Amino acid sequence: MARREHGYKKIDEIVWEDGTKYPITVHKETGEFRVVIPDPASEYRNLASFTGKDLQDIRDQATAWLKDNSTLDWEPVIIIRGAERIGGRRHAEEYKINLDYKRFFRAKRKNSSYLWKEFAGDKHLNEAGKDEVEGQPGRPCGEPYGFVAALVNPEDNDCLVLPYTAERWSALRTISLLIRNLNERVNALLDQGKLDDMLLSIAQRGAQALLPAPKEDR
Repeated sequence: MARREHGYKKIDEIVWEDGTKYPITVHKETGEFRVVIPDPASEYRNLASFTGKDLQDIRDQATAWLKDNSTLDWEPVIIIRGAERIGGRRHAEEYKINLDYKRFFRAKRKNSSYLWKEFAGDKHLNEAGKDEVEGQPGRPCGEPYGFVAALVNPEDNDCLVLPYTAERWSALRTISLLIRNLNERVNALLDQGKLDDMLLSIAQRGAQALLPAPKEDR
């Protein structure tokens, strides 16, 4: 469904190769023509907008944008954010782990800027397997979908962008699981009234006491 544009009236449309229709509208008062490329991932965002008094010029600009951005090479990446920088140095806090990471796909446009897409399955990954996104039958995990216009240049936001590999992702997941397991272990000891035993053990043995006990061979 086309989105309503206040003050604009549809006079024509651009039908792209995949069948998607982009209305060409004219403002009732100013006479300006407009073509909007909406963001499929958000009802309230646009990827691009072209406005002007020359109808053919607006059509050409929108068509050129679609041509440049409809056949892009999407590469999987991992975006990692660490602790906030204060005075040029990262401010790592003792009471929390400052590490946030997520998978995305990105593609470089002709003007050297990037478009970003979600990593299918990152939000709703089936625990039973990696073949299908939960709640979306037939959608394989690990494919690009939608656009994430808000993440135009993560590099400008003090992020580390790394090429996605299974090894890198597994290593990050290992860090997360170690942190989560330790947190659960500490809270369980607190609930059982045994946290002081761990504190005494750390005082005697050092950080080694935080490691899980080795499993017994059966």
